Amino acid sequence: MEKLKCLNKTKNGKGGLTIQKKKVLTFLTIALLMIAAFYGGYTIASPSNTFTISSGVYPGAASYTIWRDGDYYYAKNAYGAIDFSGTNFSAISESVLNALPSSGGKILLKAGYYEGQIVIARNNVIIEGEGSCADKPMQFGNSSTDALYGTVLKPLEGKDGILISGENRSGIQIRNLGIWFTTASTGDGITTDHGNYFNVEDLDIEDIDVLHHDSTHFAINLENFLETSVRNINSYGGGLLRLYANWDNFHAGDAIFENMYARILYNLPSNPDNARGYPIIIARNGTRGNCWVNDVVFDTILVNNPTSQSDPDFYGVVLWFARNMVFNHLHFEGAAGGYAYQWVNIGACYHIIFNAPYFWSYGYGYINSQSTNYNILWNDAVLEGQSTATLLDSCNTSIWINPAINTMVIDPATTASFVGLEGNSGVATIASGNTGVTVNARFIGACNYVLLTIIDPDTLPAGAALKVSAIYVAPSNSFVVERIDEQTTTVSITFYWQICHVP
Repeated sequence: MEKLKCLNKTKNGKGGLTIQKKKVLTFLTIALLMIAAFYGGYTIASPSNTFTISSGVYPGAASYTIWRDGDYYYAKNAYGAIDFSGTNFSAISESVLNALPSSGGKILLKAGYYEGQIVIARNNVIIEGEGSCADKPMQFGNSSTDALYGTVLKPLEGKDGILISGENRSGIQIRNLGIWFTTASTGDGITTDHGNYFNVEDLDIEDIDVLHHDSTHFAINLENFLETSVRNINSYGGGLLRLYANWDNFHAGDAIFENMYARILYNLPSNPDNARGYPIIIARNGTRGNCWVNDVVFDTILVNNPTSQSDPDFYGVVLWFARNMVFNHLHFEGAAGGYAYQWVNIGACYHIIFNAPYFWSYGYGYINSQSTNYNILWNDAVLEGQSTATLLDSCNTSIWINPAINTMVIDPATTASFVGLEGNSGVATIASGNTGVTVNARFIGACNYVLLTIIDPDTLPAGAALKVSAIYVAPSNSFVVERIDEQTTTVSITFYWQICHVP
């Protein structure tokens, strides 16, 4: 520029004016280029990094925004600078997580497919996508066009989608994305480490789709967790939910799970540690002492199992060493052969409430509540199975209030209490000229007795009364009522009867 200034001065003697015009023109040119770049999405390169000019990045921007262009992934910070790029998404996500400040931050994944996994090995992280949706969700497993769209992770062989790794993790939020497994062997959709230590608290998972995780894995798999919220999960593949206590003297839970749906596409194998092979499993490691999962609320959990199951120990829902839980509208459907119809198995559980559960199948259905339970309450349950479907509740402190147990058998070994069971109360009459009457009930167990109330006491002679002279427990389910003096009645005697329970 100095040489240019000298030439201008020598040529016309008014170099100062000429130089000033060139400065103005140069400034206007740069300004126009920057405006054009702003609207056109151009980049201006510098020796240190690439600065991207685009509208809406800065106010309220995520700590990092990641997107895919062809085979490359790019990670742009909140100021618009691309800090990381490359073809390895797992490495890019790790670099971004490590670059966040100690106070944490938010990572936004733009719509696209991300081949790899995210490992969260720090606290105070938000992973957010731009949403996901499924292609033909009701035909999964029967169509070659099964897919997820939007922000979608595609983990590599045997890998989890998102792994929360390490001890004492907290302040993690994951939302608005899909996880699509495309390999034969998979991991879990979102999971924690599996070890003998405290994994995570203050965890929030919301609006997640998981597709084609294999038969030994789950959409959501959490161990040793506290203060957790999981909402709006759609699962198409293996199991839906595994909650596991795996640390001595630790009570996992204080959590809420709501609006979760699973369509089971595979034959789920059994596993001796009671941690695999079920769509929903809530359990503990039996080798640990004084540990369980407790204080959890479940709201609208639906499992659809159209797939034949070969494991005789298969159940749609398994609770083992669970404490203080509420299930609002737990819904399980089994519609295929084998053992796909087995609904619920509960053992060693305390204070569990089921509100309006619904279990249905085309054929054999089964609920097994074991004698090791204590205080299991079923409110307004609806059980829809064939005549071979069976309810076995061996817990004598279980209470079924207003159940609809349709075309099913109540196993004679059942010791639970039934209140409002259709067919277990009514009105009967000892006709004139008879000594007694046999009454059929819906279910009479070993812990039951019959309560009688005479509707019109004047039909009995002075000093006379009614008695239950014989009870025939299930499967007979009947009892005999006579006058206490065993005399023939001269007028008809009508009474109200009810099957009652002795805990």
